[in-house]
Amino acid sequence: LFVIDSGDASLNSLKNVLVSLAIAFVIIAGGMKILKKYFDYKMDFCVITPQEITAYNQSGILNRNSKTIDADKIKSVTEECSGFIKSFFNFGNIRFLSEGDTAEGWDITLNFVHDPIETKNKVRNLIEPHLQEHTNITHEQDELRAAPIA
Repeated sequence: LFVIDSGDASLNSLKNVLVSLAIAFVIIAGGMKILKKYFDYKMDFCVITPQEITAYNQSGILNRNSKTIDADKIKSVTEECSGFIKSFFNFGNIRFLSEGDTAEGWDITLNFVHDPIETKNKVRNLIEPHLQEHTNITHEQDELRAAPIA
């Protein structure tokens, strides 16, 4: 690929082999990273119901883990579309943050979501009735607890 001339034929040959190996390593490492992103895109999925959000992460051929957040525990739903390529092709990430600390894993992030703003709005419309129902039940319970006993 590259030719480096230092005058000594055996040294030149060794340098050329090392440079070629380094370039091959960089190409293979880059290809592996792209392949990992592709498998994340194809194999990871999320199931959203009015009661909960469950994300499944395929981290290897035989390894899958899942994380579930109850809809009434969700504090915020945000979308992120950063960078020229993601903006141009309208892809981004959606993040569900629930009660608790993010360091403990109380969030779910969906990567490579097409039209993240519209998808976020659809998810919010799906889970909002459940949240309002849960909030109304909680308020009614609070009113019953606060009511004086006659």
